[in-house]
Amino acid sequence: MASIKVEGFNITANGDPSVGILSARWELKNGFFFDTIEDLEEFREELSSLFEGYCGEKVYVNTFEEYQQRIVDEQKYGE
Repeated sequence: MASIKVEGFNITANGDPSVGILSARWELKNGFFFDTIEDLEEFREELSSLFEGYCGEKVYVNTFEEYQQRIVDEQKYGE
């Protein structure tokens, strides 16, 4: 079975600049391998839970590949 390779994860918290809480972004890199998409999603949920506990607000976890595709789509469609 082929494994799923993810180059890394971007974890972002939007913050609330109106009350002095700035947004934050973390990168986890060096490549991650998952046997199934379910394993990847479970890991993503664990990262989200860990960082939400750390920063006390909702965080968003995207793979580097998803983040890059979003940039391409924004450039392509002007969103």
